[in-house]
Formats: sequence, structure tokens, C-alpha cells
Amino acid sequence: MKKIIYILAVLIPAIVNNAWGQVTFRASAPSVVSIGEPFELRYTVTARGKNPNFPDFKDFEMLGGPNMSSSSSISIINGNVSREEKYTYSFYLQANKTGKFTIPPATITVKGKKLTSNSLTIEVVGDQSAAQAKNNQSHSRNIEPAVPNNDNLFVRVLVNKTNVYAGEQLTATIKIYTREDLVGFDDIKLPNFKGFWADDIPTPDQIQLHRENVHGKIYNVGVIKKTILTPQKSGKLKIEPAEITCVVRKRVRSNADDFFSAFWGGGYKRVKKKIKSPVVTINVKPLPPTDDEDFYGGVGNFNMDVSIDKTSAKVNDAITLKVTISGKGNLRLFDIPKVNLPPDFETYDPKETQKIRNTESGTVGSRTFEYVFIPRHAGKFEIPPVKFTYFDLSEKKYKTLTSDKIILNIEKGEGEESGPLTTAFHKEDIKYLGKDIRFIKQRVKKFNRKTNYYITSVNFFLSYVVVLLLAILVVLLRRKQIKENADIARVKNKRALKIAKKRLKAAEAAMKKQDEKAFYEEIAKALWQLLSDKLNIPIADLNKDNARQKLESKGVDSELINSYLSLIEDADFQRFAPESQRIDMKDFYKKASEMIVKMNQKIG
Repeated sequence: MKKIIYILAVLIPAIVNNAWGQVTFRASAPSVVSIGEPFELRYTVTARGKNPNFPDFKDFEMLGGPNMSSSSSISIINGNVSREEKYTYSFYLQANKTGKFTIPPATITVKGKKLTSNSLTIEVVGDQSAAQAKNNQSHSRNIEPAVPNNDNLFVRVLVNKTNVYAGEQLTATIKIYTREDLVGFDDIKLPNFKGFWADDIPTPDQIQLHRENVHGKIYNVGVIKKTILTPQKSGKLKIEPAEITCVVRKRVRSNADDFFSAFWGGGYKRVKKKIKSPVVTINVKPLPPTDDEDFYGGVGNFNMDVSIDKTSAKVNDAITLKVTISGKGNLRLFDIPKVNLPPDFETYDPKETQKIRNTESGTVGSRTFEYVFIPRHAGKFEIPPVKFTYFDLSEKKYKTLTSDKIILNIEKGEGEESGPLTTAFHKEDIKYLGKDIRFIKQRVKKFNRKTNYYITSVNFFLSYVVVLLLAILVVLLRRKQIKENADIARVKNKRALKIAKKRLKAAEAAMKKQDEKAFYEEIAKALWQLLSDKLNIPIADLNKDNARQKLESKGVDSELINSYLSLIEDADFQRFAPESQRIDMKDFYKKASEMIVKMNQKIG
């Protein structure tokens, strides 16, 4: 009975959450397809619906559908129970002509409410040459990349503009384009963006491939990194190339003499390919000259809000003036606006609060500056208008934001003295002070001479002996430690497994947090660290070739060496592997732990 009550307690909130949750109805399909290529169009609704009404797919040939499928799941996270339902309607279509075609929205009724899906735009390309496709519009706002001749794998740094002002932001996107079976990366070297202030735009840890039409060819495209760049000086600034060593899977021809190879049609092997993006040049123009002392370096489009917590106060009361600059542009880079306070106010350094986000269109948000000051005299005071001048990119000219002047009424406080500061004593105080004076006694008690001293006692000499013995023991232990540490290779070898296990604990913590990137980074570090300590090769100088050579010289069998190095390669690959090729972290952790222990025992 108790078990049934517990199940109901879990399921009822889940059903309620699902019933009152927001229901969505979305359409999804590839954004680019080629002529004659079948593709799937899906309509997904997160609740059971009725009377679905789908548009006419007049620009496509229908091969099948609609096929309806459903799924549901219940998840409990930190005591919060949620239930998710999905109902999917699938159509299989094929395009027979080139161009861009729009599929209108579909509708469905859920609990008496009519829902409308999003529309889709699908581009159909054919076997046209790059010359015929030069006028095709790119799917992104970035400048379309040049495609190397007959190259099915390349990387490009795309920017949304190449002519900017100093301080004007641009977005750089590093993309990889492939028509091959890309399974991972062996090494990635990204540009350092010298001459720019760089702010990364958040992107998924796992690279997600999508389809794009590039000069008439369909590529699987993945975004490696997105960065907002703010040029710090004028002139021609160069974005250095991105260099990536990719791992692609290629089919191996079957050997006619090998029965099994011929029967299965051959196999696959992994091949490394190093690709490099071209240098991108950005022309940075200097800002127009200005003598405005209220220009603090802001470039973009901004607003200003000035507020004060009170305009009437007493002497020695703290008053806070807030200046908020909000908008879009180089928010992080302009200087603190100046506020002209009366000279007899006691002022403090302003406190700054930032609420800034990095988006694909640039940096947006606000910076708030709090100026705290304390009036030390009574009277009526005026704070002049606060001014903030910035360079407006839309109008290509300087604009000045100006606040209203602020009038302060400061009243005399209770502890304020109008005259000069003096120190006065009253007769009563002097009389009372006299009561605290103690007279010196004239008769003193007779002192006896002491003949026994600790310095001449037995305990004093025994303490010397104990200290001397402790000092000798410390010196002997220290010499032993120095002797052991002198053999660095021996120390590293001795501690290798312990240090590797610490890395594995860090990987286990990342696994519990479902942080796949950190998990595989720690696993790779643990594997490399063990080899570095056991083989006495610094991490910086360690690679697969010299590790293999050193292990073979120590008598480690080639099967264990290949398995160990292959595990390192798999750990590097899993950091950037597509979702379809991910493996279970628990199995990988167990395999890595066993491999580290086995290698440690084998090397000795």
C-alpha cells in the first residue's frame, strides 16, 4: 500500500505539470537539400492533439506519410518531477527542381485550443558549378567562404563585416565544412585575435553539424567558436588562421585474395587531415577627431539614466548617485563617466555593477556606476548635469546624452559644530578626575632575596638535551628526504598512479555533473600524466610516437600500447564528437581506470 501511495505521489505532480505546462507545435526539416534527395519533414507537438491540418506540399513530391509516433518520459531532478510527451507526424518528401521554397504552417487542436506551427524555408540545389552559384545568397549573415577546388573538408573564419571603426564590434565565426565522414579532431589551434578585444559567444560544447549550401554544394557545417571582436587600434588588422587536424573515416578497398575482406566489401580506417583557414584582413578606420571631454570611448548605441536616492538630507548622511549606461556596443571598454560634485563633499571611488551579455549581434546590457558622497556642511548645493558622449555607428557621428541638474538641500545635523573645533574642560570634570589619582605609598614591604633559579635547575639542562635530540632527528629526516627527492624520476615513478587516480576522481566528479567536456579532458590528462611520470618525459615533450618508442624499450607488449594510445585518441575525440557518436561515460571511465592500473603494473 505504501508503495502505491509513493508511486501516485510521484506521478500525480508529473501529470499536473504536464497538463499545465506550455504546449508547443513545431516543424523541422533540413534547410538545404539536393534534387532527387529524399528528406524527412516532421511536425512535433508536446501534447495529444486532434484535427491536424497539414499544408499542401506542392513544390515537392510526397514519397510517404503522414506517419504518427509518440513517446513519453518522466524525470525527477532534485525532487522536481516532470513528464514530457511528444507526438510526431512525419512526411517523406523529394525535391525535383531547384530554388527556395516555403512550406506554410500546419495547425492542430489541443484541449480545445488551435495551435499553429512555424513555417519552413527549404533551399534545393542541383549539380551546378561554383561559377553558376556565385550569386547564391548565403544562409548566414557572414561573408560566404571561398571553397578550395575539389576540397571536401575545409575550415574558415567568417566575419560579418570587414570595414569597421576603431571600437566598433564585429562577429567572427569559426566553421568547419565537410562532405566526408568526420569522426573527430586530433588538434585544434584557434586564432589569438591579436589587436582585438575578444568576447566569446556561448556555443554548445558538442559541435552540432547542420547542412548549408556553399556555392552549389551541400556541406555538413559545424560551428567551432563564435567571438565578438572589438578592434583596439586603427589600420589593417589580420586574423590569423585556424589550424585543425581532423580525423576522417575512409573506406578501404577489399582485398580479392582475402575471403573475409571480399565478403564484407572491405573495411574502414581513420585518416588524419590537417586543414588551415585563410588569413582574414579587417580594415579599421580611426574615429573622427573630437575635443569633447565627455567622450569616454563609447562606440555603439547607448542610453543613460541618472538617479539619486534622496535630494534632502542632513550633514554627514551618505547619499548615492547612480549613473546607468545601457545599450549595444563596446560596453566593457569605455571609461567611467565623470560626475562633478561640490568640492566640500567627501567622495569615494565609484562602485560598478555590470549586466552584460554576448550575443551574435554584439555586446548588449548595462553598466551601473554608484557614486557615494557625504556632505559635511549645511546648505543648498547643485550637482551639474552628467554628460556622456559616444560615437553613434548608425549616424556616423558623436552624440551626447545629458541628464538634468540635481539640487540638494542639506540640513544641519545634530553633531555639527558651526565654530572652530576646540577642547574645553569644566570644573566638575577636573574634580572628578582627581578622584581617580592614586597616591604613591611611602612605606614599602621588605623583599626577600631568592637563591633558587630555573636556569640552575636540573629541568633546565634536561630541556637542552631534549631540544638537541629533536634537532638531530630533524636533520636526519631532512637529509633522507633530500636524498629521496634528488632522484626526481624515482619520485615521479612512485607517485604516478596516485596522481593519475586524482585525475580520475576529478573526471568522476565531472561525470556526476554530466559535464562531458570536462570529463574527457580529465581522462585524457590522467592517461598522459601516467605516461609522463612513469617514462620520465615532460608533458610538453610527450607525444604518441616517443611514448610508443619508450614503452617498447621497457618491454610493454604492442597490444597494450595500441589499446592505451587508442583510448587517449578516443578521449580527445569524444570532447567534440557529434551526439550520434557519443558513448556512455561510465563505461569509458571504467575502461580508463583499468587501463591505467594495467599500464602502471606493466611499466613497474
